[in-house]
Amino acid sequence: MIIGVYLNHINKILLKNLPFETMGLRAEEIQVLESTFVALANRYPSSSIKDRLVIPTEQFDCFNFYQKAEVVGEITVNGCYIILVNVSYIAVGDKYGDRHIDARQLWAVVKFKKDFGRILIRHETLADKITELIHPIELDFADDKPFSNKFYVVTNDKNKALLAMNWNFRNAVMDMPTDWMIEIVGNDLIIYSSRLIDPVGSVALAEFAGKIASLR
Repeated sequence: MIIGVYLNHINKILLKNLPFETMGLRAEEIQVLESTFVALANRYPSSSIKDRLVIPTEQFDCFNFYQKAEVVGEITVNGCYIILVNVSYIAVGDKYGDRHIDARQLWAVVKFKKDFGRILIRHETLADKITELIHPIELDFADDKPFSNKFYVVTNDKNKALLAMNWNFRNAVMDMPTDWMIEIVGNDLIIYSSRLIDPVGSVALAEFAGKIASLR
């Protein structure tokens, strides 16, 4: 009973101070976002809204994939930041032509003390394996074949990446879903995907990012 009252209190505080601007959003979009942040607060009662997160977004390719990508809110959850990103892009259409899309996505940010250099981590595809035979640019880990067979890793500083991506880090990444990607610039790590916002997926994102954050 006491726990239920406490969680309801947290939910009211969170919804009263939602970490994003709702103006211009449809009612159903606001409802999904509210449900998502309530789910995060229920799973992680110590969640809190912080001052604006400062990261060099212009240096991340994941922000440059879109015509526009802007961080419009954030919350600290399970040792990491869950950020709300407004994105705009052109969807290639059919007979009706291309369409301009405005969407909201939830990404996760982990701040490390150590410098990783620049690193991209995603699930490896057959095309990656074929390209690697011709132009070997992928970073492989000789002592960790399961990880190297599963993930495609590229970096601008091999020695720095090998040092930072130790066994504990690679083990934490092993269960990353196939549609998620990790990009690291310096000591800032971003986990992102283009999937639609939903409470269950957002809690899974916070759990995964928190596992990586625990390695700091």
